[in-house]
Amino acid sequence: MTDGTNLDFPLLRPEEEELARLRARLADLQDELADRELDLATRRRELLDFQLRYLAIVGVRLAELDQLEAQIAALLAARQPSPEAEHEAEASAARARESAEALGDDPDALRQAAAEAPREIPEDLKKLYRQVAKAVHPDYAADDDERPLRERAMAEANAAYESGDVDRLKAILADWENRPEAVSGEGTGAELVRVIRAIAAIETRLAELASEITAAAETSLAALFAKAQNAEADGRDLLDEMADDIERRIADARRRLREMADAAEQGSG
Repeated sequence: MTDGTNLDFPLLRPEEEELARLRARLADLQDELADRELDLATRRRELLDFQLRYLAIVGVRLAELDQLEAQIAALLAARQPSPEAEHEAEASAARARESAEALGDDPDALRQAAAEAPREIPEDLKKLYRQVAKAVHPDYAADDDERPLRERAMAEANAAYESGDVDRLKAILADWENRPEAVSGEGTGAELVRVIRAIAAIETRLAELASEITAAAETSLAALFAKAQNAEADGRDLLDEMADDIERRIADARRRLREMADAAEQGSG
């Protein structure tokens, strides 16, 4: 005779029940952490691509305009010397240097990049990055000795994702999963401590990621990116519109320089 109790499944001890509960909680947090790391990495890659297009389409024209305006300011300061004119000439020259430096050493490469369509991020790349993040994330470090190894692997994964290097991401994941340290055995008590610490570390990182994602969205570049996306939804290209406006200002600056040069020649004649 039985009392209806199912004896096919052994009862768990309290510490084993708690460990099972915490493991489930940890698995959920690991999924959430991988998603947030992917969100941040994707946002950074999108902004990097947009910055490249901005420099190629708008930046090169701004640099030319700043150079012209610096020449105009220098001529005005030479023609009608004053502290104000000299200050404006110095400020204009500084802006011209800064805009030229922002283009880097190869403006032609920027122009070539502008002719290419914006890079799409393949879903398989996102999925692979997420797998790598779940495997190597520094917050899963068992001790202080392991954390630097994970930090290096995570940094390599971020760089590979940014460049779209699927093979490198696969290699990082394979190397990590096949390392000898991946094999370990632990008792219930030690496992409880490890899981509790892992949960605390992930919760801390999730809070940091929320701040980093918010900060990334609040930059001037992110604001311009958002405007460009809204314009694209309306069938417009914001960067091209900005470039057209700067082209008009460049034409006006060239005209002013010609007029100043002509006036100088007439004055000397």
